[in-house]
Amino acid sequence: MPRSLLTEALEVAPECEIFMTDVQFVQWGRDVIFDCECHVSVHVPPLRFRLLFSDTREFKWKTYAHVETGLSAPKSELIEFAPGNGNHRRDAALLTAHFAVTLSYGILTLETRTRRIHL
Repeated sequence: MPRSLLTEALEVAPECEIFMTDVQFVQWGRDVIFDCECHVSVHVPPLRFRLLFSDTREFKWKTYAHVETGLSAPKSELIEFAPGNGNHRRDAALLTAHFAVTLSYGILTLETRTRRIHL
């Protein structure tokens, strides 16, 4: 499934740019949180949100060797997003310009400042 699930949940246009800005591992990786930004327009501040994968049981990370060095905390554009199925039925997959991740999880939640949406 493409990024459309995220853009629909955020109620933004499908062509907006989504960037991953940080990742946090909570309780030794049991929960994995991706901080994200959605850029709708150059005239509008980015919409910040988080993707929270709870009850993560398996996590595979691949970093791409062509990543520029010297960047302290680069943003990485989200190219593809496949949410899989919760309750560990099918792994989620995220692909960016800097890394790829697959993970098995229990619940996926999209969090904004005002909303929590279970995907």
